[in-house]
Amino acid sequence: MSGPIRRSIGLTHKRLTNYIETYKITVGKTTQPLDEIDNSSLIILYGELKLHLNKIEKTISYLESIHQSWIHFITSLTSDNERIREIRIYDDFLKEYSDYTVTLETAKDTIDEINNLKKSYKSELLARKEEDNLSQDDFSSVKETPIMTATYSAPSAQSAANSTLAYLPPVTIPPFYGDITK
Repeated sequence: MSGPIRRSIGLTHKRLTNYIETYKITVGKTTQPLDEIDNSSLIILYGELKLHLNKIEKTISYLESIHQSWIHFITSLTSDNERIREIRIYDDFLKEYSDYTVTLETAKDTIDEINNLKKSYKSELLARKEEDNLSQDDFSSVKETPIMTATYSAPSAQSAANSTLAYLPPVTIPPFYGDITK
């Protein structure tokens, strides 16, 4: 019964792992101190950080929502035997396919790391702006951007069996103007 949920978790978990690895490879390229990086490269790196942050945050949000769906499904089962069987499936899934909640925690740490790098890059760019080493055009992409942090606390299937609430992330829908090509 929870097959589609497990399949979605597996695919999303793999995507999140790939995003984290890609970020680490990108950051691994830039081992220079900030004051040795030229303005245009620093702006490009800052933009890349924003893209990595966006991808990882969205994937975390989606994986958490799927996780909550599974927990809600387990708690909504009326038969104790079905609930126990589904909890066993949940535990076996975590053992067999790796614990995706650990990856969520790693992703949260990665988001903290990205936010810290963004702050240091932004501070360096602002310092260069004050020294007039950065043109106004270069600076336009570094304006104030909100820093979002993902929080996650993974309830176990046993403790979640008593809870009946499911938390879903907000969904934004783009406006439709009547023409499918727009």
